[in-house]
Amino acid sequence: MGMKRTSGMWYGTGTAVFICCGFVPDWVWAWNIELATYAQMFWCNQFRTADAQGGMQWSAADSAQVDITTLDGGIRGYFGGDVMNSTIQPSVTLQSADVDFFMHDDKDYRYYTNNAAGISGDAVTETIDTWTSTTASTSKGKFNSDVTGTYIGEGSPIIIENYSSGKQYHGIITALTATQGSADDEVTIYPTKGDRVTGIPSGKVTYIGYKDGYKPIPLGDTAPAGFRIGNTTVNVAADRCFFEAGTYDDTSR
Repeated sequence: MGMKRTSGMWYGTGTAVFICCGFVPDWVWAWNIELATYAQMFWCNQFRTADAQGGMQWSAADSAQVDITTLDGGIRGYFGGDVMNSTIQPSVTLQSADVDFFMHDDKDYRYYTNNAAGISGDAVTETIDTWTSTTASTSKGKFNSDVTGTYIGEGSPIIIENYSSGKQYHGIITALTATQGSADDEVTIYPTKGDRVTGIPSGKVTYIGYKDGYKPIPLGDTAPAGFRIGNTTVNVAADRCFFEAGTYDDTSR
């Protein structure tokens, strides 16, 4: 079996959660990326001691590395297969502290909802297909439509194709207020891939993703494999948390 590697973000709950990334990882890094200080932890299945079977933690409140001695207090693998019901998944509301199971959401939310055509999205008046850079020095601009803000906002990944060069620029929306987006400077985008050191140039919007990365698994759906994190030093309620997870090659035993 070849090595796997993935990353993602979820909206913190303050309780244990299952991050269903599609496979059982051999190792996981997890960070709280919105704390004013810092909190992070690492777990791997090669920690051959009971002292750190749940991983290791570092935070501003710690005077030294903290070993997590229990699996339930840290990170452990999850094979998946549970069918979601209201007992094990008390809420499927976005950004609710009662969500226990999360899965990756790669849907494109730039569309204007048309129920008759089976199209749903987060645009207010029309499908978002145009990005206009209005203040390049601060990476600010506007779309051709406002957003409702349910799915699109701070944290949303975005892809923009420049009209003249055809280059695809990848970025993250770092500022956008719900019900806004179509006026000058209402959207701020941080370029993450491409040769821009300032704002992304005007172009065609080809993708806008969910702002929190991972979403609640709907009731009735079966949970994919992944991992459980019981650590609440990292998983703080209402803070965005980030993880990176992967597997080792077959020589690691």
